[in-house]
Amino acid sequence: MTRERLPRMNVWPADFQPRRWLTDDEAAQAACAQADPDAWFPERGGSTQEPKRLCATCPIRLACLTVGLTRREPHGIYGGTTVKERTSMLKRSALDSPGLPTESAGLTSERSPLVAGSC
Repeated sequence: MTRERLPRMNVWPADFQPRRWLTDDEAAQAACAQADPDAWFPERGGSTQEPKRLCATCPIRLACLTVGLTRREPHGIYGGTTVKERTSMLKRSALDSPGLPTESAGLTSERSPLVAGSC
């Protein structure tokens, strides 16, 4: 039996809510709450500069990053990281231990500029 691959979506609906897996309180605090959701899902080769800049100021950045990592999100920017960056974090984590990402994946303030005072 072969596994069928779904086509990659190049256009995301304007009402797509990347925050929908967060609690209501977290979603309300999100720096992206009033921003265009399409910016977090740029087309291949599109700029990630603006959403990453906004993520850098977000008080729930770590929660959003956790969503992207635990759900293995194949598209979009979560917690200021691209798919490629999250994949790298997960691979580094897998080298240390199976399961959820750990320190080596960049999730602690000692090793990561993502968390250390940036929220």
